[in-house]
Amino acid sequence: MTTLPDSLVVYLIPEDGGRFELYSEPPDRPGVPAGPPDGFWSRRLRVLETKWHVAVEAARRAGAPGLLARLRDRAIRSAAKAIDEQRTLWRLRDADAATLVYPRGLAESAAVELSRMLLARARRHHAWWLAIDGIAFAVSGVLAIVPGPNVIAYYFALRAVGHFLSLRGAQRGLGALAWHARPGQAGDDPRVILAHPAADD
Repeated sequence: MTTLPDSLVVYLIPEDGGRFELYSEPPDRPGVPAGPPDGFWSRRLRVLETKWHVAVEAARRAGAPGLLARLRDRAIRSAAKAIDEQRTLWRLRDADAATLVYPRGLAESAAVELSRMLLARARRHHAWWLAIDGIAFAVSGVLAIVPGPNVIAYYFALRAVGHFLSLRGAQRGLGALAWHARPGQAGDDPRVILAHPAADD
């Protein structure tokens, strides 16, 4: 089965220890011209995006000298991985259909079952952390009497929003979203294709 038009492509990525993760490519930013962006905030956003991508690529290259540099790179890699994981759930919220692309050595029924287990686990995880961060945000409100911005409240608010969006995505993926599945093929994420090469490759 091929990928349907306007379908969100979600890859079932094998990882170490026999684990799997759901992953989707970063979306294109519609309406953003290829040339220099107009407006102050658009320019700032483009600069921040560029700096972040440069930092992630540098962090993924091994061999940074010094303990602090290695800790920094590890933190950047962890943040990038968390963004990748939550991005897939965030995109599921607004998708009308999704195509699950799975390793070719895996049966379709097993791939679909794995994806549903991952979504159910994500739903439990983000519901739990939404509750915790919501409580922490409420408690941090007592710091409003301190002059200046309540940075702690902002931190927990952002975390709560992220978990809420992820929870909504997991719920939609398990509910009304129309899913289709197909094995990996040329042009797909190489981690899927190389996981279980076809016999005729």
